[in-house]
Amino acid sequence: MVDQRPDLLQVAIIAGGLGTRLGSRTARRPKALVPVRGCPFLDHQLKLMARCGVTDVVLYWPPAAKMHPKQAFRC
Repeated sequence: MVDQRPDLLQVAIIAGGLGTRLGSRTARRPKALVPVRGCPFLDHQLKLMARCGVTDVVLYWPPAAKMHPKQAFRC
């Protein structure tokens, strides 16, 4: 069931894919955790969403990922 409150902004992030175009950067980590300016790309996305008023995020993390998102460092 979807919550219909007007103050609720929900987002789903699909963090799948192999990241083959990123070459060696994805050899040991999923592409969502590749550092961009010192922080994982996923962290940049979450901060931007928070600034835009996003209240809930659902992250689809593929079971075959090389690293669990909880292992990512936060900036």
